[in-house]
Amino acid sequence: MRRGKDLDDDKEFQARIADPEQYAYVYGEPAAVSVDSALLTPQLVGAGVGAGGSGTSDRPGVGTPAGGNGHGHNTNGSTLLDRRFSKEAFRSTWIFFAGIATVVLLGAFSGLRPSFTVDGESEKLSMNLVIQMAMLVSGAVILLTCKVKANEINNGSVFKAGMTAIFAVFGVAWMADTFFSAHIAALQDSLGSVVHSAPWTYAIVLFVVSKLVNSQAAALVAVAPIGLALGVEPALIIAFFGASYGYFILPTYPSDLACIGFDRSGTTRIGKFVINHSFIIPGLISVFTSCVVGFALVSIFL
Repeated sequence: MRRGKDLDDDKEFQARIADPEQYAYVYGEPAAVSVDSALLTPQLVGAGVGAGGSGTSDRPGVGTPAGGNGHGHNTNGSTLLDRRFSKEAFRSTWIFFAGIATVVLLGAFSGLRPSFTVDGESEKLSMNLVIQMAMLVSGAVILLTCKVKANEINNGSVFKAGMTAIFAVFGVAWMADTFFSAHIAALQDSLGSVVHSAPWTYAIVLFVVSKLVNSQAAALVAVAPIGLALGVEPALIIAFFGASYGYFILPTYPSDLACIGFDRSGTTRIGKFVINHSFIIPGLISVFTSCVVGFALVSIFL
């Protein structure tokens, strides 16, 4: 199933990359233009000819990328294929993998994590802290041993997307979590009456609550007991587990914002009304499909 337009047919995108600077930003290289398109768009002449290629294209204003062979393969070295990486690049990759392995190991075997006495009770170090510590240590080791150009870090798309996500978490997401956590009891009471009158609405309630608390686990903990208390069949609760993923309703989750930041084409974006963003329809399709499939499976096997 396909949704949306191909970039070749997206007039807004084509108008954007008609600007040589935008083309270079999106594709990471200057545009090469054909003679015909150069006559139609004089502003691209300098970019196309200066790139050293005449280019060919079946649409105005866009040619084969500089150094390309017309088959999607770039011959000027901008692709990662056949590129030789430095030993520091390989070293940094293995350091990162070591950090991930450490997190997995400490998560799988809780006995390896240190314990602390809190209010007279022994508690293991939280996995949230383990993940943060492991990744920070990995980053520090990479920075110190892999000849990283520290002054260029803040210019990378990964860094910019990450910073955007951090501000979103501190701002919108945590503010929403604080507000709804303070009123979760009232929400449970009001939503519980809806589930009591129509058990199938359990999925909708779970979907909405998961966004309010920004957590699948927290939504299930809050809503599943209400469903059981109101007589919703356990099989139905299991079938609608997929409805607990409602993060995407509002694009405030870090991964959503990171995707928007990574997409240089500008086609992954938040709409004018906020809720009409690039993730809403794929997300709704996924949740609906998972609920239907879950209901079918529990009807057959339970």
